[in-house]
Amino acid sequence: MASVCDRMGLDGSDACLVQHAANALFRLPGAGVMLRLSTQPVDRLVRVARELSAAGVPVADLAPGVPQPVTADGWWATAWTLHPALPDRLPAAALAGPLAALHAVRLSGLPRWDLIGAIRAFLMPLAAADSTWAHEHLGRSMSELIGQLLTRCDEIERELAAVTWTLPVGTIHGDAHTGNLLRTAAGRVLLCDLDTVADGPREADLAPVAHGVARFGRDRADYESFADRYGFDLLGAPSWPALRRLRDLQMAVYMLPRPPADPVATGELAHRLRTLLEGDDDAKWYRYPAFF
Repeated sequence: MASVCDRMGLDGSDACLVQHAANALFRLPGAGVMLRLSTQPVDRLVRVARELSAAGVPVADLAPGVPQPVTADGWWATAWTLHPALPDRLPAAALAGPLAALHAVRLSGLPRWDLIGAIRAFLMPLAAADSTWAHEHLGRSMSELIGQLLTRCDEIERELAAVTWTLPVGTIHGDAHTGNLLRTAAGRVLLCDLDTVADGPREADLAPVAHGVARFGRDRADYESFADRYGFDLLGAPSWPALRRLRDLQMAVYMLPRPPADPVATGELAHRLRTLLEGDDDAKWYRYPAFF
């Protein structure tokens, strides 16, 4: 972080780590910057952010006057304008406007949406991982668990190939949920985390909010407000069953490389995987604790 700040000309003396998962995020209040360190190249992210902003889409803004991206010690760094921290997630309805604006823009040179391929690539190396956690919580080896999950990938891939999409294919965010919203001091709502922007079915971007109702028991009225504002109800669409199964899989497996030590979080991970593999579509899932 210090090396990146030096290369970007930023004062990182008051830096505060706020997240360390797929990426590391540091708030730099004095510089008015959110510093984002990624283990993957971010040149396309920077290009997409600039093109979407130029097209008038309300997205997180790269910090002006800062050279980026820069690299240091195997990390790729970007700097973003810092906005006030939110006490909690915004309502789902707040996502509708920014998402519709993004869907109205057609960017070139985007990768094809392939979430099931990304999940498969994510799972395959885990088959050789230590089986202690899987035996203790799921009664099977890690290789058995991964084999079952990969079979699920194949099933969902066939379902998706057979879907007739109601909405047109175009630019999508790829991970459109309320955790990827920011709000400026003036109250403007912005989309962030643009790494997954791709060319794909717009209905895929509506799945996280619909899934929140179906699997997490979130407010149905909030979902209906989101659907009304966006202009499409995914829960009644032919694509919903396949997208629901895809979202279930995604939300069940993403913590697998590093099962949390926190007993509540690790219990939730085991619960998600168990109910997924048992085909229990009615089981309620819960958000992981904020810190574990």
